[in-house]
Amino acid sequence: MPVTTDATRTRTHARARAGSRAGRALGAARALCSALLVGLLLVAGVWSSWETVHYSLYAKEVTRGTLTVDRCRTGECTGAFVPRSALGEHHDEVTLPQRIGREEGDVVAVALWPGSTEAVRTGLPGFLYGWLPLTGSLLLAAVIVSGGLRLHRVACGVAGLAATMIAATFLTR
Repeated sequence: MPVTTDATRTRTHARARAGSRAGRALGAARALCSALLVGLLLVAGVWSSWETVHYSLYAKEVTRGTLTVDRCRTGECTGAFVPRSALGEHHDEVTLPQRIGREEGDVVAVALWPGSTEAVRTGLPGFLYGWLPLTGSLLLAAVIVSGGLRLHRVACGVAGLAATMIAATFLTR
């Protein structure tokens, strides 16, 4: 049986403390990197969503009106645009770059991008559709919050919020 001395015990405890410090430092670095990645994902989601949401809800410089659907192809619907105000310009062919699941003759509230004939949905459907990139970022962030930050309940809440936003987007089309 090996003989343990005070010097051996001191070296063993010093190694254990050093391993404990290294473990804490790695845990802190993991948490910091995970938090930075979650922040980056959320900022990127807001950044990519903001232009569409801005024009669908807030911008005063856009022409608002209605689009009467003539035909829908994969990924886009086209039709005639009638402006809401008398100052707006009527367009015979306006493109809405999303398939909205409408039939020919349906009327949809839209806003035109400045200087183009491309439209964006307005109201609640436009608001929810505009935030879809942020919703995807929330889903990715939930995985990182759960695995990297070890905040499982928070991650479930974030994922639940994202799933609710996705369901609401497709229910209000």
